Amino acid sequence: MDTPIFAFFALAYLGLLLWGVALARRSGFATPANLPLLVVAALVYDNAIIALGGVIGEGRRWRG
Repeated sequence: MDTPIFAFFALAYLGLLLWGVALARRSGFATPANLPLLVVAALVYDNAIIALGGVIGEGRRWRG
C-alpha cells in the first residue's frame, strides 16, 4: 500500500525539481535561493528508494 504513495511523492518531487532547475537556469545557479533544490533532490532519491524497496523486497542476510 505504501509503494504507490512513495512513488507518487517521488514523481511529484521530481516535477518540482525539474521546475526549480528550469527557473534556476534563467537566474543562474550560484544563488542561495537555489539551495532548496538540493533538499528536493534528496527527497526524490529518498522516496524513490523507499518505493523501489517495496518492489524489490528483502534480500538474504549478510554474515561477515
